Amino acid sequence: MNDSAILKILKFMKKAMSIIKGQISRAPLTIEPLHSCKYPNEACEIYNGSIVVESYNADVCTIGCGNIIQQWLPEPSIKYCMTKHKQISSMERAKINNKDYLSLGKSKSTVTIHMQPISLCPTRKNSQPEHSSSTFSGAIEEPVIIGTDKPVQFVKFHIVNFNPYEGQGIRNSSKSRLWKGRIIICCDKWKITIDASEFFSKELREKLLSESGYAITHVAQAEKLDGSPISLSESDSLQDALFYFLSFTQGRWAPPILPAGYDETELITWKRINPWNSSWCATKWQDRGSWLPTLSTEGLIDTFPGFFALWNEKSWKQPISQAINWYIYGNLQQSGLNSSIIIAQACLELFSWVIMFENGIVDKNTFNNHQKYNTTSKKINRLLESFNIPQNIPHEFVSLKRFESGLKHSKNNGPYAIVEIRNSIVHASPENRETY
Repeated sequence: MNDSAILKILKFMKKAMSIIKGQISRAPLTIEPLHSCKYPNEACEIYNGSIVVESYNADVCTIGCGNIIQQWLPEPSIKYCMTKHKQISSMERAKINNKDYLSLGKSKSTVTIHMQPISLCPTRKNSQPEHSSSTFSGAIEEPVIIGTDKPVQFVKFHIVNFNPYEGQGIRNSSKSRLWKGRIIICCDKWKITIDASEFFSKELREKLLSESGYAITHVAQAEKLDGSPISLSESDSLQDALFYFLSFTQGRWAPPILPAGYDETELITWKRINPWNSSWCATKWQDRGSWLPTLSTEGLIDTFPGFFALWNEKSWKQPISQAINWYIYGNLQQSGLNSSIIIAQACLELFSWVIMFENGIVDKNTFNNHQKYNTTSKKINRLLESFNIPQNIPHEFVSLKRFESGLKHSKNNGPYAIVEIRNSIVHASPENRETY
């Protein structure tokens, strides 16, 4: 290859790089998260500074310097750890300026002490060391607010273990990377932007799967369409709705955690720490299918407005949260396939009751006794009919079609087949066990 050809290739490559850099520069900047995970189960420091831990009986409390960390294993938890601390009496506590410390509230069991307690009664204060170098730590089990709970301009959430999708192009701050990671959802009064983390690569997903762990995979920013301020209670309500919706789309728990509120100058006004518990949890990363097609953005964008509208109706919030709980438990098959079948039918029965009776389509007597509704499979069939969902068993479900064809009232009907399978599991007579 002569020098002229090499120069042409170099010129072409330079032009191509210029085009690529231009495309990256024109892409919107990704939402900068407060917390991120470059590898599975990477702990996130939420706070570092002065802390007050109040005893349940309020006779003494512990003050000092430490940090608060989001830990993932063996299960997600938020821990605090103080390496320099001292105990003081309740009388001394009253003299402390609360603005200088982060109060962790009163709890019977939130504090785990890794040291012999220091008795610091007021009369013996001078005989005790000013600070202990032993570790004083525990788990946070009550909500904590860092900062002031004033209304804010926008709120950021950090989403755990959410699947990838092909969204709009975004770039990092150094303009060195471009990826399809953004979706924007508008509904009611909200605009919600969700960005995939810069570190949510194929390698990270493979490590999450092999290690069955956790990571912050996405960050969301919520603001009002009219630009009005967001109260803390509004942020809490939106976080709850997103928790159930995002988890519903994944078929596993994928919560938005560690919210932070920002003012109009993009400075943090408050951070909220919600403790992990049985009703606020995350599922370890796993390839578990759901109704949402892989890499789909339309399913997320198109379904949230309808979900959110129902979520805000008083009669719907509790059934929705309960059904999603059952759906995820069944989809994960944590207690086996049989339990999942039972739970799935319970979800359909719940919605048939809410939609048919509570929404006023039929009265209670008709729902329970009319020939069109007087069996569980008929109730589920009426539910599916109301949404124009076919009840026939798809041709590819060969085994289910064969099972249904052997039933007494066979009509190639899916709900009938599922109900009979469920009955065979629950009413485990020898005949039923043989049937299923």
